[in-house]
Amino acid sequence: MLFIMLDIHSRLWQRRFYTIVLLSAVETVLAFSCFGFISMPPISLTTLHIPVLLAALVYGRWGGAVLGAVFGVLSACVATNLSFIPADRVFSPFLSGNPLGSIVSAVGTRILLGWIAGWAFGLVKHTAHEGLKIGLVSYLLTGLHGLLVFASFHVFFPGLGFTPLYLIERIASLANLYDGCLAAILVPQIYLWLFCSSSGKKFRHIFSQTDTMIFDTAKSRLLLAFSGGAFPDFAGPGLAFYQSDPAGLDGIAGEYAGWTV
Repeated sequence: MLFIMLDIHSRLWQRRFYTIVLLSAVETVLAFSCFGFISMPPISLTTLHIPVLLAALVYGRWGGAVLGAVFGVLSACVATNLSFIPADRVFSPFLSGNPLGSIVSAVGTRILLGWIAGWAFGLVKHTAHEGLKIGLVSYLLTGLHGLLVFASFHVFFPGLGFTPLYLIERIASLANLYDGCLAAILVPQIYLWLFCSSSGKKFRHIFSQTDTMIFDTAKSRLLLAFSGGAFPDFAGPGLAFYQSDPAGLDGIAGEYAGWTV
């Protein structure tokens, strides 16, 4: 009986691991495509919080926190190498001039978002009108994401001029309304498809039939080695830029000054 219980626990952990890896892959594709970060000054809008909300909805606080960390790391990578809006550089610990502030803004706020999302979804799951409540919570959590990020800017990057009044205006803006509505539509629809539709249940059944860990194959070990070796490719250009632009945050603030409200 003990061995059966251990085997069941191992399979459940394995299934969760595969799901997190799958959602992380979705995050990565979004981050490096035109759908992940939408240039809208002063700070790009993002859709990368949607997989975070899905992970929090399915696996609770820890699932949301893990995907939040993935979101934050990808955000820092994109800000280091692919930022088209100058103020986006505050997410890069290599370009902002305040590495701790960048890590908190890019990674810490997203981990906190995932943790809070897991708690909030736990209050509405398996209740009456579940889909409607999940959509409403997703919308509110999208606003919370913006609030956390801009609040971290106010604390760590006061030179950018993100005042509490601007935080309120940004949360109430039309851009945030679009972002929130997108999350309010997609998150409950994907969740209900997975757990209520016949095709979604079939997909979960096929997905649960995996019997070997991802680390067991030579190809997977090669992929992990490549992923680890790719970090210098992300960090290197950022370090080079930082050395060529020692002004750091001062330069960002100067370029941003024309957008302040």
